[in-house]
Amino acid sequence: MPFRPLYWLIAAIAVTLGLLALAALAVPAVRRSYPSGGFDPLPISPDGRLYAVAEGQIAQRRIGNHTLGGASMLTVRSSADGGVVRSLAAWATQTVVFSPDLALLATASADAHVQIWRLRDGALLHDLVHDDVRNNLNRAVNTLAFAPDATLIVSAGDGGLVQVWRVSDGRLVQTLELPGRARAAAFAGPNLLVVALDGGDGQIVGLDVHTWQQRWSIPAGGQPQALAVSPSGALLALGVRRERSGAVSLVDLAAATPQIQQISTTSSPVVALSFSADSAELASATTAVGESSPLGSASLLPERQWVEIFPVQPGSTTRSGAHMLAQSRLADVRFAVDGRTLVVSGDTAIQVIDRGLLLPTWWMLLAVVGTASLVGLATARLRTRRKIGKSSAPIAHDKIAEAPDRLGPHNGYHWQPRECSSIAQPENQNARAVPSRSDSLAGGAP
Repeated sequence: MPFRPLYWLIAAIAVTLGLLALAALAVPAVRRSYPSGGFDPLPISPDGRLYAVAEGQIAQRRIGNHTLGGASMLTVRSSADGGVVRSLAAWATQTVVFSPDLALLATASADAHVQIWRLRDGALLHDLVHDDVRNNLNRAVNTLAFAPDATLIVSAGDGGLVQVWRVSDGRLVQTLELPGRARAAAFAGPNLLVVALDGGDGQIVGLDVHTWQQRWSIPAGGQPQALAVSPSGALLALGVRRERSGAVSLVDLAAATPQIQQISTTSSPVVALSFSADSAELASATTAVGESSPLGSASLLPERQWVEIFPVQPGSTTRSGAHMLAQSRLADVRFAVDGRTLVVSGDTAIQVIDRGLLLPTWWMLLAVVGTASLVGLATARLRTRRKIGKSSAPIAHDKIAEAPDRLGPHNGYHWQPRECSSIAQPENQNARAVPSRSDSLAGGAP
């Protein structure tokens, strides 16, 4: 089939228009955006329906020899319309956790107080103190975790201090001292508590909820920053920090001896993780460090952060996910119940984002490069055909006659125009001979 540049050019334009339409569907769109309150961003509820923001005036308290300040109010809002669900008089809230049924909310303040609130009426149920009684120290709380049935709550923080409280009466059930600093904790089903510890190369510890004895311990491969358990409780996702980069790994908790398997690498540390409702996808939020981005190119906004979504398969190899640019200083990311919407918490806004198709970055780049190459090839061939057509155009007879006067002698020879006196006769003798132009001029018209 001969090459038809015009057809190829039309096909390339059609492909380009199709890619533009696909990109319009693939690019994430911010559906709703709400102010974050101006204080440090806080976590979101597991299903993305509720989020908490620290608001109000700055209030100060004297703690020992130090004066601490923080927001005087904590407001729980709905991600559907930004409306106020409940306002709580929680001072200097540093971390928040919602119970799985969204009936309770626990907060940890700058003075190591853990407060449990009932969202139905905003009542303060318990005011607990996360402290080391033996050393008479109030340790900072870095993470809180509710049990799946909300009967227990765990507070963990500096010095590896982990305390387990009973929600019904606020009684301290267990105090544990783990090596390192507790950065994250999560219940993996009703029988297992997972705690991520930094220090050295990091460590992930699994504790039996009934005996509070250690079941297993595996290296984290970096400084743990985020921890998430799949809704089924079979998978554990871990986000770590390595120098100026990060990584996301999976742990199969159903295995007899859990092993860590890295599934993604990022050029920035991971700060938040979230599983989809069907445990098929994992969303991670990364903090940009320096001037690099997950796309591997220089970023004009080095403080921006990225949200990455990729499929989850136990035992899968390293893979690249789909990226989208988010706001600065992300705190949390959650899948909504519909699976197509993400709720992202940052220091400037709480955004509800329609994820779109979120095609992998390499696929989009390959499509753009392929289309550009196709357009360039068709255009080049079309120009070549036009040049060949111009150069092969017939020369008029009067122009040939004028050629000697214009060209003149050349290397001792004088070029003379030559008329064609006859045309070769066809091999078929029965065919009619075609008279030449000279014969017609000499003998006149037949």
